[in-house]
Amino acid sequence: MFRFEIIKNDEKTDARLGKIITNRGIIETPAFIPVATKGAVKMLHSKEISEIGAQIIITNALHLFFNPGVEVIEEYGGIHKFMNWSKPIISDSGGFQVQKPRYFKKITDDFIAFRNPLNNQIFKWTPEESMRIQHKIGADIIMAFDECTLYGKNYEYMKKSMLRTLKWADRCKKFHEGKSSQILFPIVQGGTFDDLREYSAKKTTELQTPGIAIGGLSVGEPKEITYKMLDVVNRNLPKSRLRYLMGIGTPELIFESVSRGIDLYDSVYPTRTGRHRSAFTSEGLIKITKRCYARDKNPIDIDCNCFVCKNYSKGYINHLFKSDEPLGKRLMVLHNVHFIIDLSRKIRDSIRNGTFLDFKKSFLKKWFRNKSNEFKKYQKLGCQMDL
Repeated sequence: MFRFEIIKNDEKTDARLGKIITNRGIIETPAFIPVATKGAVKMLHSKEISEIGAQIIITNALHLFFNPGVEVIEEYGGIHKFMNWSKPIISDSGGFQVQKPRYFKKITDDFIAFRNPLNNQIFKWTPEESMRIQHKIGADIIMAFDECTLYGKNYEYMKKSMLRTLKWADRCKKFHEGKSSQILFPIVQGGTFDDLREYSAKKTTELQTPGIAIGGLSVGEPKEITYKMLDVVNRNLPKSRLRYLMGIGTPELIFESVSRGIDLYDSVYPTRTGRHRSAFTSEGLIKITKRCYARDKNPIDIDCNCFVCKNYSKGYINHLFKSDEPLGKRLMVLHNVHFIIDLSRKIRDSIRNGTFLDFKKSFLKKWFRNKSNEFKKYQKLGCQMDL
């Protein structure tokens, strides 16, 4: 079962409140998706992820294929039992790994050759092979095989890549239909070129899938280009279809994406920044290892009600990092993931209450409070409202 319903549209932006109905539960949107690339959200276990409000997670088929292998996951009865996660799961196809020299070897119109860094074996992944592997893994939503290019490729390359991704999406759908009840999402590509994004959005829509993903953004391009491409894609997708923007996790990107009609979004950013000593707060990112926090008895964020902020001080977490105690990273990751999931909940509440724009303004003014130059730059990016 898979059904997407729009409950309420915001009157001043394209933001919308919705819900996804699946066999494994209801997902209220807009929603953040924690990333469990190798079958785990880094530093956290499944009970913690659930308790902080995660409704769905995403894993990566290529990484799971490399290790532990799909045969192992099948022996457990699928990815949900293997991970001990009862809620919905998305599996990414592996196309993002073309950006990683550690994995990527070669691309043709028929396949991508990947190298398993664990044993140096080379595997040729076609769209059909990606579907076959994702069927075995058993996620609820599976992603069509695509090429996710980095920012900076020229127009001719991006056109060729985008057309290849469209052909692969069609091949994925043909292979997938009749073999599995999993839900297939194709991916809009096209780099930073308006006409390519528009063409990709229109042709991807023709596949008539329940949801459509948007890839290849937040991969190094300036934020004003990200927003511009989202505008192009937004006006060329049907409003009734679920929209999933892959790879964004900062508050300002989340707000701008939701303002443009995005329903789901994922990123490793909250976990990565936490492991690297930075914490989300209502007044922006802070580096917990700064000397000024060494004796700070306050929580990371006085406005946060997560387990970490209820029980630990900035001074204690500062000590953990300086003592190289792993608990410091765990606490920071737990806080950061909670912060973004809770922000998404507050965004949903604001859409429901008709106060989304006011909430966006008030949150981002505080978020940029100590970074006036960044705030001024943000205001000039052509965002949907003047903050």
